[in-house]
Amino acid sequence: MDRTSEFSEEPDLAQLASAHAKLRTNPDLARVELAALAERGSVMSMLYLGFAAQKGRGQLRDLKQAEYWYCTAYKKGSLTALTYYGRILFRQGKFEQAEQVFRSGVVIDDQSSMYWLANVYLQYNGLDPRAIELLTRACARGHIFARRKLGGLMLKGRCGWKQIPNGARLVITAIIDGVRLADPKRPNRSLM
Repeated sequence: MDRTSEFSEEPDLAQLASAHAKLRTNPDLARVELAALAERGSVMSMLYLGFAAQKGRGQLRDLKQAEYWYCTAYKKGSLTALTYYGRILFRQGKFEQAEQVFRSGVVIDDQSSMYWLANVYLQYNGLDPRAIELLTRACARGHIFARRKLGGLMLKGRCGWKQIPNGARLVITAIIDGVRLADPKRPNRSLM
């Protein structure tokens, strides 16, 4: 799984771009075209369908349909779908399922999976040492949200009072890097 190669395996990039653009102007037609591409194996069309269902773009918000499309793309090997699928499970309180999905990403050293699996552990296990270890690994790989989360835990003294200064440093650097990423003059504003 590799986020950068997800477009390289698309069966018809021109049709994918056209269908994606129609989500804004003619969402019903866009969903039909994206579904046809999905049947041909287009993982990106599955992601677009999942996102449209999750956000209610041109349709009523449908989390079951979003979950279906993210799961389908995840099973086809999409690392981006892994993150979206796991997050939708997490937000629905399906923590055991989310844990399984994010573990598959941690195995391949995906920093977003580390961050989200840590959140799963924190949600139902309190201050779980596995969460701290995962956040630390994600921080080492440059994950800004992991840095903010771990820094916040440290600032609150949840990792011991000696870690409070380290928490302040992590939160401040996460804010600075976040502002840099949000700068509209920056050519690539992606967090992933």
